[in-house]
Amino acid sequence: MVAKPKGPGTLAEQMSAVPVRNEKVRVVEQSGGAHLTVPLTYHAMLRPLASAMKLRTEKTFQLDVLAYSVYRRIDGVATVETLADRLKDEFQLSFHEARVLVMRYLQLLMVRGLVVLAKPLPAPTTGG
Repeated sequence: MVAKPKGPGTLAEQMSAVPVRNEKVRVVEQSGGAHLTVPLTYHAMLRPLASAMKLRTEKTFQLDVLAYSVYRRIDGVATVETLADRLKDEFQLSFHEARVLVMRYLQLLMVRGLVVLAKPLPAPTTGG
């Protein structure tokens, strides 16, 4: 029997997830946001065709001030909840508004290959 793919998890699990940046992204800051460029990778079977057709090797995305503010704070340590808290304070939003914005921006960043979400590591246990 094939296992069903796991859904997005509970709200608590989503809020405790840790966004991590794609190390290959190049950032060019500008007034009102930034341009983020990510290299494109093609499946091994398509690489010769992509090369012959001179398909693009990277894609650039423009982020507005709010989205770039979220992206800048992604450090591989801060949780989604921490990012929402910081956004709330910076832009005078309610926590719920900030949470919705952060989760939406993270979804867009993930689809574009700019970030991934990681589960937090379990707390170390001390042997007794």
